[in-house]
Amino acid sequence: MPNHRFEQRSDLYMIFVSIIFGIFIAVWLEPVVKLFSPTESFTEIFEVIKTRAVLRGVLVFLMLIGLWWWYAWFLGHIDPSQTLWMFAVDFITLGAFAMGFRFWAHVQIFPIVVFVAAGLMLGRFSAAIKCTNSRSKERWALILAVATLGIYAFGASMAAAGSIFIYDGSDEMWNKIWYWIDNGVMGLLFLGIVATALAAIKTEGMTWRKPLPLVRKA
Repeated sequence: MPNHRFEQRSDLYMIFVSIIFGIFIAVWLEPVVKLFSPTESFTEIFEVIKTRAVLRGVLVFLMLIGLWWWYAWFLGHIDPSQTLWMFAVDFITLGAFAMGFRFWAHVQIFPIVVFVAAGLMLGRFSAAIKCTNSRSKERWALILAVATLGIYAFGASMAAAGSIFIYDGSDEMWNKIWYWIDNGVMGLLFLGIVATALAAIKTEGMTWRKPLPLVRKA
């Protein structure tokens, strides 16, 4: 009976997360529409495609897929939210990502939101480790996720400290700082995508069908 109840909670959690991520896709599309709406010819469309904004949009979309895998599939089987406080943390984290997916084309808002959400994820994933068996593939995946999120947190602290140290009050330096931060965020997004792919390969075999089962600590 306890296992049956856990499976029910797991299914409900996956539905809850999947609905949220369905909304995320619609929110992510809005900046895409704004990027391409002024274009009138294939030449203009090609020029837009070559911009950094489109590259960031692609990375954000891949991160969206990765986040769904971590929350709906991985945590849904290992440690789905079961209490008000756990749901509150997930709501706040996913709400922060909702803002990020809405403003992914904004050079200043997006990095701040990503770092805040990554900090919340760091705590959530660290707490989920206790639900995995020692030396299991699930624990390996969570440790990889926590290490990656730790790099995010370290990068955010270094960016904040460095910006305060080098900022001279000029608009030119202000724009340079955010340009550097934007490059760093894009690199961290790529790192997160790679870490998710490695975790998927380790835990489910990255097969087209019939993935390996995820096992919760007994």
